Amino acid sequence: MTSTVVFLHSTGLGPFMWTPYQSLAGDAKVLTPFNRGYGPGDEVARPAQVRVAEDVAALAKPLSEIQGGVHLVGHSYGGLLALELARLTPDRVKSLYLYEPVVFAALRERAHEIDSAAASDVRELYSDNSFFDDDVNGGDEAWLQRFIDYWNGPGAWLAMGERARAAMRRVGWKMHLEVKSVSMDAQPFEAYRLSQPVTVVAGEKSPATAREMARLLAAELPNASLHTLPGVSHMSVLDRPDVVGPSLAEHFGKVLRA
Repeated sequence: MTSTVVFLHSTGLGPFMWTPYQSLAGDAKVLTPFNRGYGPGDEVARPAQVRVAEDVAALAKPLSEIQGGVHLVGHSYGGLLALELARLTPDRVKSLYLYEPVVFAALRERAHEIDSAAASDVRELYSDNSFFDDDVNGGDEAWLQRFIDYWNGPGAWLAMGERARAAMRRVGWKMHLEVKSVSMDAQPFEAYRLSQPVTVVAGEKSPATAREMARLLAAELPNASLHTLPGVSHMSVLDRPDVVGPSLAEHFGKVLRA
């Protein structure tokens, strides 16, 4: 029976981000669904509230109709969705490839045992909740700039083309809701003790928080391998398939022929 690979996109992006990687799945069927609020005609507008559980439920229904094994690939928020799908439907999911899944709520609980730079970052992010839990300004221009600059470095928002900024303004409120949910709703790391083969990937140049989330998650997974890719960061999935692609190809080589 043919396997199915499902690519789950991250906050502010869309299925297009996986275009360079789809051929790596070989003969497997490939699905690239939109997350809630991103597809045509599926706007999530202020003041609607959507959390991780609702995003997972929206994905779970079509996945339940797939025949055969399902292999999940997720980046950032998409990585969290993959973890939740595997946790809730373990018999359906056969493997996971996770590039820096975001579980800030879990990281906050373990702040006493993480890298000092990551711990300082966590304290700052939670200090006034203006980034994680501000339903007044969340998703507006200033918030988007803070979000993009956090993951890509200072000045990244202003360096983006206007077309890309406009696309993010369209989904800004949903982006805020995703960040809010990962900061409050994510399960503790030990809730994801999945038995499936899991490849957890982090970028050498990613924020310390992202690297620590990957490390702590991989430590809880009995069949996980942790890979740190040299010279890349959190958003390198977009522009460095030459580095990210081989790690995904290696993962597929193990799980799709199993």
